[in-house]
Amino acid sequence: MKNIDLTDETPLLNVQDKPSFYIPQRYILSFMILLSNLICYLNRALISVAIIPMSEQYNWNNVTQANILSAFFYGYLVTQLPGAFISKWLGGKVVLFTGVCVWCCFTLVTPIAADLSEKWFGWIIIARVGLGLGQGVNFPAVNHLSGIWIPKPERTTQSTVTSVGLEIGTLSALIFSPLISNSIGWEWTFYIYGFSGIIWGAFYLFFTSATPQDNTFISGHERHYIEKTIQDEVDASAEANQSNDKSERSLFVQIISNMGVWAVVVAHTCFNYQWYILLSYLPKLFLYLGVSFERVGLFTMLPYIVVAVMSVVSGVVSDALINKAQVSVANVRKIMQCLSLIVPSICYFVLRFTMTNLILSTIVICVACGFCSFSRSGHNVNMIDLSPKYAGMLYSITNTFATVPGIISNLITGWLLDVAPIVDSTIPSSPWDNIFNVMIGVNLFGAVFYAAFARGTVQFK
Repeated sequence: MKNIDLTDETPLLNVQDKPSFYIPQRYILSFMILLSNLICYLNRALISVAIIPMSEQYNWNNVTQANILSAFFYGYLVTQLPGAFISKWLGGKVVLFTGVCVWCCFTLVTPIAADLSEKWFGWIIIARVGLGLGQGVNFPAVNHLSGIWIPKPERTTQSTVTSVGLEIGTLSALIFSPLISNSIGWEWTFYIYGFSGIIWGAFYLFFTSATPQDNTFISGHERHYIEKTIQDEVDASAEANQSNDKSERSLFVQIISNMGVWAVVVAHTCFNYQWYILLSYLPKLFLYLGVSFERVGLFTMLPYIVVAVMSVVSGVVSDALINKAQVSVANVRKIMQCLSLIVPSICYFVLRFTMTNLILSTIVICVACGFCSFSRSGHNVNMIDLSPKYAGMLYSITNTFATVPGIISNLITGWLLDVAPIVDSTIPSSPWDNIFNVMIGVNLFGAVFYAAFARGTVQFK
């Protein structure tokens, strides 16, 4: 067999000893991650639509609905750190599979829990907490797998492409949930979406592995390429940042004392405040703008179509800036993250004056959501920059903090909608004005902090 002189620039498929048709295994893993993200948000986002007919059937007011929506995040908060440590111990593959199975099972039993909640409200809360427990391990496991499998030159593109699954899942929930609810009942949205994860699991177990070394389908060339590029990244950063390699200090102390980590924590937390409000309340916002329930899915899907497209665009542009324009990783992350916080803030301010115009408001919402997707090339992938080896752990730490806004934002928004009921959309001051004001303040703080302290090189070996 001909020897191959493998360098970082060697194209993966430009070799003579590969099969005539070969799909790189890291691409297959990325596709399965995309599907897991899709199923994750399919099961998560359906409640934002389903809760409308559910609240009518069970007489839930806005505060009660807010408690149901926020219950998910109590479970989500608990499994962040355990998800990362178990991924490092058992491997990301088994953790991701287990998480999908758990959250799909709780999705399947949610209609039963809703019926039982008429006697004891705790049942629906338990179902929502259980959903959060399962989904809490998704991103730590995904980041652990990506840190092992994905070389630096492809990292931003891979992260943004797999994140498209989040938008597709959200879109699917928003489009099909009203159709299913109107035709065969809202209960069937939970049954159909929950079962989708079981089907995914069968393919995932067969086609993926925890590491390149464990994969029976991978070519020697691809395995060598992955191992070499990731090791070279770690070695190069270790040389440039020898002062960061403090063997006498524990890894955990190094992490919590690193401002690059805190930049991600703050940006992730601030970003999630706006994102969880959009995810939970966008259908209600369109109802407020005058859209009927039958058409709310159609209008709500438009911003997420923009998100899916802009997410990929931001990833491709980011990698081009890093690999071709030679812009530093840190500066690219700062640019993308600040755009994801500042541009939506401008849109929220503009929305205060466009609420009487459905078309104009829809355009502004689409622009806001589209630029939100730039965070995929900001804080979201920055954790892998800081440490490919401990990316799952870093994500767990940051997402533990970033889950708190899921609880707070839902409770505050539900309270604002209940204590200041919307009677007429022409009223100059509405609960949505206050909701937007809080989102703007949180976003601007996150942008300033991240721009000041974000880093783009490996901090922990």
